[in-house]
Amino acid sequence: MATVSELLEYEIYPQLDRIAVFQELNPQNKGQYLICTCPGCGKKSAYIYHTGIFLVCNRLNNCIYRVSIWDYVQEKHKFSNQETLLALADLARVVLPKNTSPEEYDKYQTEQRKAYILETIFQWAHEKLMGDTKALDYLQQRGFSDPEDIKQAGLGCITSLSEMLAMLKNNHIAQEETKKFGLLSKKWETHPLIGLWRNRAGEAWTMWGRCLGTVPEGEQKYYLLPGEGTKATPYMLHQVIGKEVVVVEGFLDALILQLYGEKRAVAVVGVFITQEQLKTLQRLHIKRVILCLDPDRAGKEGMIRNIDNLAKVGIQSYVLPTLPNGLDPDEFVLHSGIQAWQEFLTKARKGVIWKTQTLFQSLDVASDIERDRALEEYLKFVSHVSNPIETEESLQTAAAYLRLSPEALSSVLDNIRKRQLQEEVKQNVGNVLRQGQAELGKEGVLVPELVEKLQTDFAALNVFKTIESPMSLDVLNVRSVAGNIPEGKRTGYAGLDETVSIMPSELTVIGARPRHGKTSFACNLLMNWAKIYKTDPFIFFSYEVSQVQLFCKLVSLLTSRQTNTVKVGGYSYRDVAKYLKTGAPEPNPDIEKAIAVLQQVEHQLFLVTDPSVTIDQINTYSAEVKKKWGRLGAILVDYIELVKVSDEKSEELRIASIVHQLRVLSQSLDIPVVALAQMNRATVTGGGGGKQLKKIETRRPVLEGLRYSGRQEQEASTVLGIFNRYIESSDVCNDDEQVKIEGSVMAAPLEVITHKNRYGEANKIVNMVFNMVTGNIEENRVSNVTK
Repeated sequence: MATVSELLEYEIYPQLDRIAVFQELNPQNKGQYLICTCPGCGKKSAYIYHTGIFLVCNRLNNCIYRVSIWDYVQEKHKFSNQETLLALADLARVVLPKNTSPEEYDKYQTEQRKAYILETIFQWAHEKLMGDTKALDYLQQRGFSDPEDIKQAGLGCITSLSEMLAMLKNNHIAQEETKKFGLLSKKWETHPLIGLWRNRAGEAWTMWGRCLGTVPEGEQKYYLLPGEGTKATPYMLHQVIGKEVVVVEGFLDALILQLYGEKRAVAVVGVFITQEQLKTLQRLHIKRVILCLDPDRAGKEGMIRNIDNLAKVGIQSYVLPTLPNGLDPDEFVLHSGIQAWQEFLTKARKGVIWKTQTLFQSLDVASDIERDRALEEYLKFVSHVSNPIETEESLQTAAAYLRLSPEALSSVLDNIRKRQLQEEVKQNVGNVLRQGQAELGKEGVLVPELVEKLQTDFAALNVFKTIESPMSLDVLNVRSVAGNIPEGKRTGYAGLDETVSIMPSELTVIGARPRHGKTSFACNLLMNWAKIYKTDPFIFFSYEVSQVQLFCKLVSLLTSRQTNTVKVGGYSYRDVAKYLKTGAPEPNPDIEKAIAVLQQVEHQLFLVTDPSVTIDQINTYSAEVKKKWGRLGAILVDYIELVKVSDEKSEELRIASIVHQLRVLSQSLDIPVVALAQMNRATVTGGGGGKQLKKIETRRPVLEGLRYSGRQEQEASTVLGIFNRYIESSDVCNDDEQVKIEGSVMAAPLEVITHKNRYGEANKIVNMVFNMVTGNIEENRVSNVTK
């Protein structure tokens, strides 16, 4: 379970609107930051960055007001810790997990107190630095020649421990507290140059110190405060914007690079990216890491391990060649400039290729024995590379060294991965059984509920066993250049494609009222994608119809897409089902042709029609499809309200949890996820003693019509609405009459409305024509209107 710090750092603060938090302080948006009325001095002099967590007075009037978002909300409302977290989560529209323990709140309160003390020390130390000649001379030698650069870099100097203690006492910080956090160390006398190490949210998490000039005998260059988990975020990561980082070793390396314009620079303070730091990079969906470590033996060992670990979590690594004359990154930038640094970065090689070449260059492959040893070592490494393009390139590189064909290596690799998968399943099954056994030993356990939970857990583990090979992947045909902006999935409708982009790593929600055609629209998307993206597999999770019914719906749809048909307009679902069930004496050429068309693309379609599938099983199944076949075009879910969750929640929390996990799934697999959703029914106004309908235009769905729309709007990058004008105009019919007329209309006007559109115009209407006999939807190019 996530800690309070993790919830704030990764969930709440990234989505929190600072204007809403400080509304009473009359915030004014100044671009990257807000200017507010300072609660301390009452002047318009307090500021907070849109991604920051501290409101700070700029001190022009000698005011020293400084408050965190947490403390401001808590003090303003006199909230408890739990109430504060709930209030911030509500402002950020984040659904919190259940049962956060009181200990977690106490732990966070302690962390906040430590952060406050660290900030207090730093503010004092920064002022001392500006008057310390020795420290300023050292920084000038390292490239910090401008006092403004020093201020921007966030450096300070502890000139005297006794003075620091006196300052803390004046700020009502007891010596016992500073001792508890390890801040009274004598190390500050040998490592007086200090900086704060912040977490992703920008909170002070720990502090580092560095020797000035020559390192005393028996000392290291740097001193770090002890503390578990305080270095889980790479240094300076809170300054990085985007999904790419440049990893260097030292604090000052990263500071200089950031100062001169390399805003991707972070430091891991050593040669290894720790497991905690890897987890942070993964949670933030970092896609590329450029490694720039020292060219010594330790740096090379760190490079190899980092490449392995990054590959295991699906992050692409690149290795920068040794800098000219053995310079460190900061020295290179100071000597040659940031432009030369940017040009040198283009020489970075993919980490997998670098390691493959390094591995074989270090081994003798002349003899059979040595070649077999090299092959064994190589296969152990490449079996953990999850990116199929990198795997293919690595196999080609290795094949050249080993004088083998890439196909032969690929076959051996497939067998190794199968054994790894079997071992993984075996281990997971064992874990589930052990957890079940432990639950049985608890007092008051409900056996039926436990059995149901175990069944769900086992289903999640074994769902991929039913996957059959849908395609043969030729990776060479899908090479992409790292750093290119991904192209969204075209819908197959030109007018809609000009307006919206169905992007990878994003959730798209398509809402409609009952009977308006949202499932038919999803089926049309599926068939359009299969036609456009002939090598991509697609998953369709359907909770309303069986696999046979879905098959008949797709065949019916395809019958109306044919030319020279026997029956104009195509055949209905019932026509197709009846034809297949009874086995007509004469073959129907239209239906048979539609079946043949569907069979041509069936290798691309994974149709999951089990209504009991949980959101966890959706995640597992989708990940296994992509892992096994190397790629995945998109996922369709029909529909959100019917998706099952493994634990009981209120309906609002359940929907919020589902859409959040679908959005995370799209990011983790880097594919589009399209989920259908129910819109609330249109309202009907009364008047004159009888039913009076609003005009059709006033009955169009709105974004707020999504059930629990707040979270769906927040999680989705695109929200589309489907509006069937024919259904709405027939609203005067009773339900029985309505059912009769559906399935008999060949040209119902259908509107696709862009309620939310990150990549184009919102509230635009794209006109379609809906064949309600077959479910086929075509674009009406006559007109597009704006609501």
